[in-house]
Amino acid sequence: MVRLLSAMLPARTSVLLLALAALLAAAMLLPVADAAHAFDSFRLIQYDRGTATLGSRRTAFNLPATVLSSAEEEAGVAAAADAAAEAEWAEEDDSVAVSAAKSAAADLHKKVVVVPLAALTPAKLRTLLRTRLASALLLVLPRDLDTLSASALQRFRQLEKYLATQQWDVPIYFAFDDAYLQSMVADLRAAVEGTSASADRYHLQVTSTEATQLSGVTVHNFHGWQHAAASSTVDSDSLPTIAVVANYDSISAAPGLAKGLDQNGSGAVALLEVSRVFARLYAEARTHGSYNLLFVLTALDRINFVSTKHWLRNIDSRVLESLEFALCLERIGGATRAAEGAASPLYLHVSKLAKTPEIKAIYSAFEHTAEASGIPLQVLHRKINISDSTVFWQHEQFSRKRVVAATLSSEREPQTLFENGSLLDGEHTVDLQVLQRNAKFIVEALARHIYGLDKRAAPVLEGGAQHSVAPLEVLDATGGVSAAFLSSTLRQLGESARMTALGPDAAAPKGEGVVPLLDAHFARHTADHKKQSFDVEQLLASGAGGVAGAGALKFYKDKEGGVIAADGSTRARAGVLLMNAFQVKPFLFDVYLLAAVLAYLLAVYIACKQPKSVGDVVHILIGK
Repeated sequence: MVRLLSAMLPARTSVLLLALAALLAAAMLLPVADAAHAFDSFRLIQYDRGTATLGSRRTAFNLPATVLSSAEEEAGVAAAADAAAEAEWAEEDDSVAVSAAKSAAADLHKKVVVVPLAALTPAKLRTLLRTRLASALLLVLPRDLDTLSASALQRFRQLEKYLATQQWDVPIYFAFDDAYLQSMVADLRAAVEGTSASADRYHLQVTSTEATQLSGVTVHNFHGWQHAAASSTVDSDSLPTIAVVANYDSISAAPGLAKGLDQNGSGAVALLEVSRVFARLYAEARTHGSYNLLFVLTALDRINFVSTKHWLRNIDSRVLESLEFALCLERIGGATRAAEGAASPLYLHVSKLAKTPEIKAIYSAFEHTAEASGIPLQVLHRKINISDSTVFWQHEQFSRKRVVAATLSSEREPQTLFENGSLLDGEHTVDLQVLQRNAKFIVEALARHIYGLDKRAAPVLEGGAQHSVAPLEVLDATGGVSAAFLSSTLRQLGESARMTALGPDAAAPKGEGVVPLLDAHFARHTADHKKQSFDVEQLLASGAGGVAGAGALKFYKDKEGGVIAADGSTRARAGVLLMNAFQVKPFLFDVYLLAAVLAYLLAVYIACKQPKSVGDVVHILIGK
């Protein structure tokens, strides 16, 4: 065809046609959008409580992205940080925010708004979703949480609870800040503020199917023993038992980020270390104590400690009768508190005052050990209200069974659902030195009681110090509480989310994950260990999971998405959904391209007319 045209038309016309063909070919090759950039995202939790439908009720979307202007974002950050604006967090209506949004009503419809979590307050959130009708939200989390102040973390936690306890009919996602998101936000802000007409636009997309209601999920409690030293006249089963209890569950507004390293990864890791230390002690005849030690790890306890209740209902009644004391461990990593003072405090929460000699001896062992170790310890008494369905501390489930129990925690006050866990609870929330100190304190206090040590005895785990009690000299610097064990186990717990209400990480390769880790530890460091399994749906549907009588809880689970590995490959992981970002050329780019093509076609048309002069060109243009 080109050769035929070249023969029929003058040389300059042939050149123009060839150039036109090249231009059209180049235009066809120009992409409408760049290839998708995929990144990990985490959807806001979706669940029902009784008849209330809460959380984010949508999963999939394919929408153009936008951002707030710099002025709006800075105003949001200032409002969130301003202590004088604290009432804004509690009030359901904010007249100032609503008034400011009237002129921009529904301007975010059919758009996904990308906004930093730091720029949001509940009032700003309501404005974006209920006044300006944003169709989806992507909340950007700071990558380096160590840089956040304690007050900023507290505001984030408040906003997280607000997000999780309201109903939102749009998809709401979280993602960690990175270079790509920063570049995308810069381009979008230039477009919003009109500083660059040529800035690229973006489409964000999640193609996962909608979440389905949880069913058929089985989770596990674990327990194992260190049996007391028996004699020819006394069977170990007839000796009293001390239980050390913790839960390994976690919860957050984004199930895929529910790693809970302080709450309650720190309690679970401390229990594992205590069991390891006493396994060494009870293996030696001279340090084999006269108490049975029972170690219990429970799941699904972020929700009213229902798993502990289930364990107590199903354990042999003879075990309950032998229990002299149960010590529960809850959030003892204490990183934030350690930064605020020289010594982070501990609180021993009890439901029964020390009236009998046995209870007095147990409480005294903890108080004297704390005094000797320089740890501020306060015993706090809270009487149980049997008529209240809410269980504030894990030990209260034991107390309801008339077992003397206490919870050791760095928290002074109990926390409710979505306060007792956070998507921001990561490595930065745990101070390894504080965790090691607290684990050592637990071993010291239990040893004082088990071995009947005098309250002025030297700490039994001080390597190199002179010990007044010879049987405990076996615990030298190499046999005591191990920082390496605490660190490695905590890291393994943090490799995946542990919101056991949604089940274990089914996508983890065989032999990996939390359940195999715990099972292996109990098999190695305890005797007669057992794994108690139960169905989550049945337990929650019974109403046992209700908070303050709110009724049964029903959770929804997203289809397992892909998590991006360091080599760029993807691997399925529960709670993680891939979000695709498409970089789209702005509308003006299409206008410019169209104008260039039309101008070139006009030039070809004029060339075909073979004008002899400028006047001929003018006549051609005006149609004469």
